[in-house]
Amino acid sequence: MDVYTSSIASQHHHSFTLDDAAISAPPAAGVSGDSSVDGQHSHPVAISADQLAQVAAGDSVEVTSGASDGHSHVFTFVKIA
Repeated sequence: MDVYTSSIASQHHHSFTLDDAAISAPPAAGVSGDSSVDGQHSHPVAISADQLAQVAAGDSVEVTSGASDGHSHVFTFVKIA
Protein backbone atom coordinates (compact mmCIF):
# COMPACT_ATOMS: atom_id res chain seq x y z
CA MET A 1 0.00 0.00 0.00
CA ASP A 2 1.26 3.43 -0.91
CA VAL A 3 -0.02 6.64 0.65
CA TYR A 4 -0.08 9.77 -1.51
CA THR A 5 -0.42 13.29 -0.11
CA SER A 6 -2.32 15.99 -1.97
CA SER A 7 -1.41 19.55 -2.74
CA ILE A 8 -2.27 22.13 -0.10
CA ALA A 9 -5.52 24.05 -0.57
CA SER A 10 -7.37 26.10 2.02
CA GLN A 11 -4.42 25.61 4.37
CA HIS A 12 -4.60 21.80 4.55
CA HIS A 13 -3.95 18.60 2.62
CA HIS A 14 -5.37 15.08 2.39
CA SER A 15 -3.98 11.61 1.74
CA PHE A 16 -5.16 8.77 -0.49
CA THR A 17 -4.05 5.14 -0.23
CA LEU A 18 -3.48 3.09 -3.35
CA ASP A 19 -2.85 -0.66 -3.29
CA ASP A 20 0.34 -1.74 -5.12
CA ALA A 21 -1.71 -4.28 -7.10
CA ALA A 22 -3.75 -1.45 -8.63
CA ILE A 23 -0.55 -0.21 -10.27
CA SER A 24 0.93 -3.57 -11.26
CA ALA A 25 -2.40 -4.89 -12.61
CA PRO A 26 -4.79 -1.92 -13.04
CA PRO A 27 -8.46 -2.87 -12.65
CA ALA A 28 -10.54 -2.07 -15.74
CA ALA A 29 -12.69 0.33 -13.73
CA GLY A 30 -9.68 2.10 -12.25
CA VAL A 31 -9.67 2.99 -8.57
CA SER A 32 -11.86 5.45 -6.73
CA GLY A 33 -12.53 6.33 -3.14
CA ASP A 34 -12.47 9.10 -0.60
CA SER A 35 -9.39 10.89 0.65
CA SER A 36 -8.54 11.16 4.31
CA VAL A 37 -10.62 13.52 6.42
CA ASP A 38 -9.14 16.91 7.32
CA GLY A 39 -11.07 20.00 8.31
CA GLN A 40 -14.16 17.82 8.80
CA HIS A 41 -14.37 16.83 5.12
CA SER A 42 -12.88 14.48 2.53
CA HIS A 43 -12.68 14.52 -1.27
CA PRO A 44 -13.58 11.92 -3.89
CA VAL A 45 -10.53 10.70 -5.82
CA ALA A 46 -10.65 8.66 -9.04
CA ILE A 47 -7.74 7.35 -11.12
CA SER A 48 -8.49 5.50 -14.36
CA ALA A 49 -6.99 2.22 -15.54
CA ASP A 50 -5.10 4.12 -18.26
CA GLN A 51 -3.66 6.50 -15.66
CA LEU A 52 -2.64 3.58 -13.45
CA ALA A 53 -0.89 1.98 -16.45
CA GLN A 54 0.99 5.24 -17.00
CA VAL A 55 2.14 5.15 -13.37
CA ALA A 56 3.23 1.51 -13.81
CA ALA A 57 5.28 2.60 -16.84
CA GLY A 58 7.12 5.12 -14.66
CA ASP A 59 5.19 8.25 -15.55
CA SER A 60 3.93 10.81 -13.04
CA VAL A 61 0.16 11.32 -13.18
CA GLU A 62 -1.69 14.26 -11.63
CA VAL A 63 -5.32 13.75 -10.61
CA THR A 64 -7.56 16.52 -9.31
CA SER A 65 -9.94 15.43 -6.57
CA GLY A 66 -13.61 16.22 -6.61
CA ALA A 67 -14.61 19.46 -4.94
CA SER A 68 -15.65 19.54 -1.32
CA ASP A 69 -16.06 22.49 1.02
CA GLY A 70 -15.50 24.84 -1.94
CA HIS A 71 -12.12 23.53 -3.12
CA SER A 72 -10.24 20.57 -4.58
CA HIS A 73 -6.72 19.10 -4.30
CA VAL A 74 -4.20 17.63 -6.74
CA PHE A 75 -2.69 14.21 -6.09
CA THR A 76 0.49 13.22 -7.94
CA PHE A 77 0.76 9.46 -8.41
CA VAL A 78 4.16 7.91 -9.10
CA LYS A 79 5.45 4.36 -8.97
CA ILE A 80 7.10 3.80 -5.60
CA ALA A 81 9.76 1.10 -5.67
